[in-house]
Amino acid sequence: MVPVSAGAPGAGRRSRAGRRAGPALRHGHRDVPRGRVRLEERGQVAGQSITIGTTTNPNDTIEVTANNQSQGFFAKTFGIQSVTVRARATAVANLIGSARYVAPIAVNIQHPYLSGMVNGTACPCFMQDTTLPLGKTGAPGAFALLNLDGAHGGNGGQNTLADWITNGYNEDLDLGEYFSNTGAKFDAVEIQNALAQRVANNSTLLFPVFDVLNSGGANAMYHVIGWVGFTLTGYGVQGNDGYISGHFTEVVWSGLASTPGSGQPDLGARTIRLTG
Repeated sequence: MVPVSAGAPGAGRRSRAGRRAGPALRHGHRDVPRGRVRLEERGQVAGQSITIGTTTNPNDTIEVTANNQSQGFFAKTFGIQSVTVRARATAVANLIGSARYVAPIAVNIQHPYLSGMVNGTACPCFMQDTTLPLGKTGAPGAFALLNLDGAHGGNGGQNTLADWITNGYNEDLDLGEYFSNTGAKFDAVEIQNALAQRVANNSTLLFPVFDVLNSGGANAMYHVIGWVGFTLTGYGVQGNDGYISGHFTEVVWSGLASTPGSGQPDLGARTIRLTG
């Protein structure tokens, strides 16, 4: 087995109990640098105010209001030289119910950095280097690969899987049951090339997280209960065995918000929607 890796970003555990002031935003598979922008330095509205509030979860809502003076074209006919223009926008960050641009690699919720304890802190824990196995996942013929398009059995060939690893699946995917893509396909050159490209770009992918794997062979089904971001820094594959390395990370991703009270685990993957 020949491992391939890229320099991993600085590690350091992050958990729900002790996060820094917000995650770096990774929308789809485009990284958006974290940072506060002073609007007045960008030639935009200076008279803004930002309010953080709560809609469903603590600090999940942001409201931005802005005021600016503008010359009124018609107002001048009434002797008014300028008017105050006001604008307001509200956005809410929700857990992802239906996700887009998902990669076809399934992750077990029992991974210690998703549901375990680290130094006395309950996970999920982020920015902690780890490996995910690429191999048999508890059912005959199941090797941690999903048929994201709903196909039955191993119909999704190497080119299809490689495209999903490179670009993600370009439709919204709901939580629920997904057929296994049977067979160990990680040794295929198409999939290795796709993994190598994502490693070279230090890419973050969105993986489905499952709790139960039912049946076996072409009938094996993963029960997907959530989504998690994973920054890929290396991989190694040979025949029926292999691994990918990197770390779980909080992400803002393309998708549809989950239903309040859905009970899905909070694994740090969110989507943002405008509410006002």
